[in-house]
Amino acid sequence: MSIEIKNMDFFELLKKREEEEGSETTLSATAVNVAKQVGPILGRIPVIFEEYTLHDISHSENVIKNMCNFIPAEVKEKLNALEIYLLILSAYLHDVGMAVSKYEEDKILKSEKFLKFRDKYEREVDLIEKYKEEGNTRAAEFYENQIFMDYIRERHHERSYEYIMSNYSGEKGLKMDNENHARVIAKICRAHRLDVKDLEEKSEFDREYSMEGDFINLQFLAVCLRLGDTLDADSRRAPKILKEFINPRNPTSKEEWERHLSVPGVGITEEKIKINATCKSPKYQRGLLEFLRKVENERKDFIRLLKDNPPEISNKYYLNLKKVEQNIVTDGTYIYNDFQFSLDNDKIFSLFMGTSLYTEKTVALRELLQNSIDACRCRKVKEAGYEGQISFKLVKGNTDEGELRKIIVDDNGVGMDEFVIENYFMRIGKSYYLSRDFRKEGIQFSPISVFGIGILSCFMMAYRIEEETLKEGREPRKVEIVNYSDYFVTRKGNRTEPGTTITLFLKEGVEVDLVEELKKYARHVEFSIYVDDGENAETIVDQGYDFNFVDFMNPLYKQYADELNPYVIDFEKEGLEGVKGKLVFMFLKDENGGYGFESRNLSLHREESEIWFSGRLLYGYGLLSQDGILIKKSSGDVCPLLPQWLVNDERMFLEVNIEGESKIDLAINRNDVVINEKLNNLKIKIERIIIDHVEKIFSQKHLVTDVDKNRFMERFFEIVLGCNLTDFFLERLRGLVIFECSVNGKLKYLTYNELKDRWKYFYFIDVLKTPRDMPETIEKAYPEDLIMTYDVPRSKTLPSLLLQFSGEQIIVTNKELGFNLEKYLLVPSAEKRDKREYGYIFEGDYKDCFGTLSFDPFLVELNINHPFTRLVNKNRDKIKGKDKKEHEFFIEKMSEIRHIGSYMEPLKEIQRIQEYLLDFYEENGILTKEEAEKYVLTEKDFCPYDMDKDFLK
Repeated sequence: MSIEIKNMDFFELLKKREEEEGSETTLSATAVNVAKQVGPILGRIPVIFEEYTLHDISHSENVIKNMCNFIPAEVKEKLNALEIYLLILSAYLHDVGMAVSKYEEDKILKSEKFLKFRDKYEREVDLIEKYKEEGNTRAAEFYENQIFMDYIRERHHERSYEYIMSNYSGEKGLKMDNENHARVIAKICRAHRLDVKDLEEKSEFDREYSMEGDFINLQFLAVCLRLGDTLDADSRRAPKILKEFINPRNPTSKEEWERHLSVPGVGITEEKIKINATCKSPKYQRGLLEFLRKVENERKDFIRLLKDNPPEISNKYYLNLKKVEQNIVTDGTYIYNDFQFSLDNDKIFSLFMGTSLYTEKTVALRELLQNSIDACRCRKVKEAGYEGQISFKLVKGNTDEGELRKIIVDDNGVGMDEFVIENYFMRIGKSYYLSRDFRKEGIQFSPISVFGIGILSCFMMAYRIEEETLKEGREPRKVEIVNYSDYFVTRKGNRTEPGTTITLFLKEGVEVDLVEELKKYARHVEFSIYVDDGENAETIVDQGYDFNFVDFMNPLYKQYADELNPYVIDFEKEGLEGVKGKLVFMFLKDENGGYGFESRNLSLHREESEIWFSGRLLYGYGLLSQDGILIKKSSGDVCPLLPQWLVNDERMFLEVNIEGESKIDLAINRNDVVINEKLNNLKIKIERIIIDHVEKIFSQKHLVTDVDKNRFMERFFEIVLGCNLTDFFLERLRGLVIFECSVNGKLKYLTYNELKDRWKYFYFIDVLKTPRDMPETIEKAYPEDLIMTYDVPRSKTLPSLLLQFSGEQIIVTNKELGFNLEKYLLVPSAEKRDKREYGYIFEGDYKDCFGTLSFDPFLVELNINHPFTRLVNKNRDKIKGKDKKEHEFFIEKMSEIRHIGSYMEPLKEIQRIQEYLLDFYEENGILTKEEAEKYVLTEKDFCPYDMDKDFLK
């Protein structure tokens, strides 16, 4: 022990009081014996709780000193020997319950009380299971120990009581040998962790407890022990050298150590408590301030508690502690404040109950449907032969206050008991099906509901909600919710069969087509859903994955529906686990009955003007569901499940339902998906299946012509720069993507690989943006070269596709030809362009030209080696401030000298724009007037085929 008990002031007071009372010295002798016996017991605490701050005998002695310091001298003079003795022994024994033998530990770990306590640590238990699966036993044991230590920490006062009563006597006991003394000491020790209100109980903490001819104030003794224990909070209890040796990892232990280390000493007198501390972190400073608030609250409570006693008692047993002072400062590495995020409950509830989160009010029906499906699926797993039943009914009636409209949702699922209602139904953000309480039931099923917020959406439609539920073997319960912020009313329910009924009392003005809304959401549910809106009734069943394409045809063309020829990809047949549904590419029956874009009366490849006049032939769509419930409907945009390069246009139909292992993460409103690794992995699997089928389509030459292959590629593939293309996609489609080319005046269709193997020069012609005579002009002038034409609205589609496939730099060239229109040659070892300079590398006859038209309809690509471009680039870094901005403006204008009709502006207009730059150089002393004249652009600086007949006007 750190200090002999005989050298302590309180022990001296005990001996003095024994002499004054003329009693034998058995109390002081027993105190010495107990102190000797308890030392080794307290020494066992660090064996299990190695990270705890000190709970050894030095802590007990500090508690005794603290009590001796704050108990007023007048009160100490009135304490009898038995009271002093009880205080000393309770200080030595109050933490004895922290000592745990190996035998006890094994017994506790198997006890029902501990297992129930352990279940509250859901995060830690999940980590334990995860680490065990990974074979990381050390990490698993760490979290097991934290839970066990917390269990003992919370119950050690009760354990101390039990230990004292079981071991107060005997050869191996505490050598107290007095059961009455032991019971009182045990009661005082238990009090040091009880609520202050518990100390008001007179039967437990009698102010005039009769013992051996004396009166003992048990309440006062309990108050003193509790306060003395709390105030042992300085660095002596957490020596720095020991802290560094132990290096606690438990967050609670770590904070306790740092808090104690920050406090060099706690000053205690009869009138005040003062703590000085220098903290290394705002976290520890905040912890100390919280600790001081606790001390101050206890001080006030104890003063009040003792004053509330009758005068004959309160005048004898009192404390004079008037205040708690502190001087807690930072170590200079941070500025302390109490800034933190806070939640506005009303705003948060409004968010969960409004259209800012959900797109429409009727989404509440989806949330209730999901809850009913989960309840039925859960019961189906538990009971063989069970048949789930779900119903939605709209009921109207009249009351004295007007029309009353209710939607009643009923299911025969598992139902809820009082525990689930209190801990999950009423707890926003907690899902029962994802809890450890549910997992303990051993039911294996994957729920739809995961966020635990759906019930709040009902307030978008309803001003009142009632729920009646029954779980097998429990009592039925009815819950009435008038306002989300008010207390719920709970009553005994009348339900006799398991299940749940939810009643929404509809707000005025809320209109809903109950049948259509439920049909929209319940796409692939295995249970029948009966819907009755008061006028019409319908039973909704799984809607399957087959499309009635006639329903999605333009009415003008429905008479020719038999000419449609869909190509269907059935994901279930592809063996993709957890994915059911179909993707359809719509073709027409060509003259051979194959897949084409033209049939006798229909066309999927019409002019834009015809589309505006008569409308589209088909209106495709995409439906994505999970667990049978619709997530997202897409029309015209890409379904999140499909590869980015696949356009979801009017010629494509998709319906997919995901379940089981393939399930993806959803946004909190369940109207969209979360883009993460889980989704991307599924997309890659689907992408491979789609490409396999594209290869199959292309390989059937008697079914798909080269013309149609080209159109299929242009219509369905959205290949643009910035699109995230996988290596798998690029490799597979090199041999599939077909370009329409003119070779020696004849139309040919070549794949990328075929094209790359044979090209030398080729052209891109955008037929929608090029004068009609331009392709013909090029054909006549250069019959040996490839001409590639395309008419997709996005002019960058095919050039970008080639750039993606090639992985090589594009160089503008007109070698041996003399002109170029949107012309590129892929060269393996090209000089890279400096991004700080304007222009591209030009070769061949183009090497002296100023620029040539690009595939962008408004820009000219500049020749980086042209004298004027070199002049511009050379002076970019020399010009500063306002002049630099003006200089850059002139340059940008020089790159926009193009008509929409794909020809250059008149030469005079180009020279006028250039004149601004040349004048600018003269004004800034960069060029003389004579030097500037040498840079003036002329007809020779341009390709003749970039000019129209008005170029020289």
